[in-house]
Amino acid sequence: MGILTKKLYRDIRQNKGRSFSIILIIVIASGLYGGLLLTSINALETFKNLEEETKVESVRYSLNEFVNIENFTLDTVSGVELWDYRISSITSMKLSKNDTSSFTAPIFGISPNYRPKVNNFIIEEGEYFTASDQIIIATQFVKGQELNLGDEVWIETPTGKQKFSLQAEVVSPEYIYSVNPVSGLPDIAGLAASWLPINSLQEMFGLDDNYVNEILVRFDKDLDEEAQNKLINAIKR
Repeated sequence: MGILTKKLYRDIRQNKGRSFSIILIIVIASGLYGGLLLTSINALETFKNLEEETKVESVRYSLNEFVNIENFTLDTVSGVELWDYRISSITSMKLSKNDTSSFTAPIFGISPNYRPKVNNFIIEEGEYFTASDQIIIATQFVKGQELNLGDEVWIETPTGKQKFSLQAEVVSPEYIYSVNPVSGLPDIAGLAASWLPINSLQEMFGLDDNYVNEILVRFDKDLDEEAQNKLINAIKR
């Protein structure tokens, strides 16, 4: 046995408490990294599995202002497989009207008459809208906050807090999980991604029917990158 090896073993015996702590830290860190890696892989696999079923967007146009979508169409544009529109905003959600704590809530106004054509979701529990005061929420938040169908939540709007009833929990390809910006760790329970009937959001913002601020486009599969970029610029104009 070499001199350096003997010295290493002697140091470990003399400082076995400290050595055990270091080894334990390494084991915990390795396990944590493995868990994060597994989480990322699982999230990626989930996204891939959902991509075709939910018709994930190829490009999203977030508009600087609300526009009337009535005379806009991409139905006849070559290279576009599907397209849809919605209202998108970020607000806060409370689980009771007088709750002192709130959650960040990306909210999307979608047609109450049909499921989204692009960035659809999978309903885990419940059903699609049957009334204008209903809300659909990402399953991570529902499970993390132990909500049940029929529970009431409160959304902050330009005219004050508005009450909605939980109609369904869904898996969305847009919100597999979020990452805490401070810790860098996955945070699956703190982001209240939600979908509302578009007419409810139009009413909140004092808009007429047909006004939206986001357009989602899904290109044909055989469209190469150069053709996609040309189409993106053409739609912008």
